[in-house]
Amino acid sequence: NATFSGILTNSLSSSPLSGETISAAMSVVTGFAVTATFAVFSIVSAQDTNACETYDTTTGTATCNGTDINVLEVLCPTWSKTTCTVSQTLSDGRQETYFFRGVPPGLPAAAHIQSDCSATDFPASGGVAVAQTYQAGGSPAGCYPAADIANTQMFYSSTDGAISSVTVSFGIHIDGSGNQRDAFIQVKCSPNAAAPFKYSTIGDQGHPSQYEIDVTAPCTGGGNGPGPAPGPPGPGKSSGESASKETGWVLVGLTLGGGLLYFGGGYVFLWKMKGAEGRERIPQVDFWSSLPGLIKDGFRFTKAKVTRSEYQAL
Repeated sequence: NATFSGILTNSLSSSPLSGETISAAMSVVTGFAVTATFAVFSIVSAQDTNACETYDTTTGTATCNGTDINVLEVLCPTWSKTTCTVSQTLSDGRQETYFFRGVPPGLPAAAHIQSDCSATDFPASGGVAVAQTYQAGGSPAGCYPAADIANTQMFYSSTDGAISSVTVSFGIHIDGSGNQRDAFIQVKCSPNAAAPFKYSTIGDQGHPSQYEIDVTAPCTGGGNGPGPAPGPPGPGKSSGESASKETGWVLVGLTLGGGLLYFGGGYVFLWKMKGAEGRERIPQVDFWSSLPGLIKDGFRFTKAKVTRSEYQAL
């Protein structure tokens, strides 16, 4: 998108067109790009929004849509700096890391997290569920409380009546300067997943300073003993099928977005730069006009080969 827009910008800038015309053309192309990008992002990542009937912060258990949920294990009841963490490398080369413990008393005192964490932000008494830290060149470069244990809630999504994912949404943390941060852990439910669980993150999600941590794990049983005995297989989709479906929608979004950019940008370019009129504003109009005939001819050719009959081109 950036490359296409850059080419179009340079072409328009070198033309004798007015600033208003260039602005209008770029607005159309940018609109197509933003729409496509937003659609794809919405498909890829979405926080669960159905509130569970109950949630116990201490045990990591809940009742969601009448189903008993237990995700205590993924919330790190026994905290470890090496396992209760997820990192990503930022575009500027810094390492951003989230440390978390989603059950009381929360994260340990500041010194146990990173050397530049403040004892005021991370008291020994706990209360913080998620810490956001940075390192640059292997040295500490920032430490912030990102979410609280208090006011934690659970939300869910279901497929064909079966719980497919749950979100543990931690309480908003407000620091001494009034800055707000919050975070959540989204669990893709899979009875076959086993500890140690693999966490991932895309950083900010939904709005700035809302941090997402993702994991695939069982949503019943786990840290507080066995969950309810599994029932007979239902009509829901397996995790592999769900992943394939999600990938399919991403490809659909990318295809539609690319198509919008191609036709929209091409239309504006031919209209404003080439002075095309009517159907000539459509990019490669001759090709698209001949495409139905080419498809029909292809079917005729294939039929002739299968039936061993004589083929005559249209």
